[in-house]
Amino acid sequence: MKNILRRCLASFAAGVITAGSLCLSAFASAAPVVKEDKLYTLSYNLTGLTPTPITNAKLEVIGMSEFPEIKAKAGDTVLLSTGKCDVNDGTSAFRGWTVDGVQGYLPGNAFKMPASDVVLQPVITASGKDVKVYTLTYDLGKEGAYFTNEMEPRLVNPNMIITLPNNNCNLDGYVQCGWTYDGKEYAVGQNIIMPDCDITVYPSWKKMNKIIYRAGDFDDVVGNTEFAFEKATDAAVDLADATRFTRLGYRIVGWLYADDGQQYFPNAPIKMPDHDAVFTAIWEAEYFTINFSSGPDTVPANQKVSVKAQFNSEYTLSADLFEREGYKIVAYKFNSEIFTVDEPFIVPFAKTGAMTLTAVWEEDSATPAKTNTDVFSIIDARKASSDTNALWKFQLINTNAYVLNAESKMVN
Repeated sequence: MKNILRRCLASFAAGVITAGSLCLSAFASAAPVVKEDKLYTLSYNLTGLTPTPITNAKLEVIGMSEFPEIKAKAGDTVLLSTGKCDVNDGTSAFRGWTVDGVQGYLPGNAFKMPASDVVLQPVITASGKDVKVYTLTYDLGKEGAYFTNEMEPRLVNPNMIITLPNNNCNLDGYVQCGWTYDGKEYAVGQNIIMPDCDITVYPSWKKMNKIIYRAGDFDDVVGNTEFAFEKATDAAVDLADATRFTRLGYRIVGWLYADDGQQYFPNAPIKMPDHDAVFTAIWEAEYFTINFSSGPDTVPANQKVSVKAQFNSEYTLSADLFEREGYKIVAYKFNSEIFTVDEPFIVPFAKTGAMTLTAVWEEDSATPAKTNTDVFSIIDARKASSDTNALWKFQLINTNAYVLNAESKMVN
């Protein structure tokens, strides 16, 4: 007895791959941060001198218990104490904390723990008519850039903690991503400490580039075949999901990156490069369930065998799937279509994911006398058929029906 379906040709579309060869991560995604188990200590200098230019003022702490040491791993984010301090010279004021004298932290700010112990130093600002003030200027830094709202220069006391404002700068083809001061980039809301000199702060610019999605060179795509979105260089981006494009009978299993030929799963995280990035859909044909029915005239009636078959693949239908004394199968009927046995059968699109092909019988005077066989001997007969290279895997779904596992391979 012949196989239910004999695979003749796997007509996969170009670019179809298995999910196992796809990359989960992005071509330019940052390496994951590996946190150490070691704990480091954050503490506060409550007795030492403040950094320059004020060197003669010392802290008078209100509530020592409000400045406990903090133990944390490298990379952990901790919240600084909201405790209060007074300064004993009567004219200066406590503003917050610093590690390097450049970046400041207000009480209660978040602090990212480095891989070392940290002692925070107090930031104290002097006031009075004898204190020299300096100019803070915001400069656009690029020709063609402009402020949404004008930012005038301002006079600031040394050691004042300055909170950097919201993004307020515009430049065609770029997006502002915070501010740059003294060669270092800061996010909106971070703080710098005013030194005893004039300073200039510039916007940090990131070039805008396109991430382009293409369906590929197919004439059966439903709707748009290309989408493009603008993203900033180095921005964290999740690739489009599997529903970005539609092809009947196919599904998107990944994205092919044009620059390096790497393949990525839908929704994979990437880091946007500094140029346009083109991703083309990787398609895989859907698997449908084909239910073969013997029809009402067999005994028992409407026997069924089910197999999994891939859309648009080519098979040969078997004339020996069911038995009816004095008759033979000459074709199968699906809706109004007739498919002749032993001729190529291309799996059509099944809207519901399944289809039923019903046997078409005609009288056969050469049919041998029927022997009593059960479903298990039928399977044995199939295994012993002339197609000795066929690999069969059956799964029992009811007394009279078996399904061919989707992993099954059939070769001529």
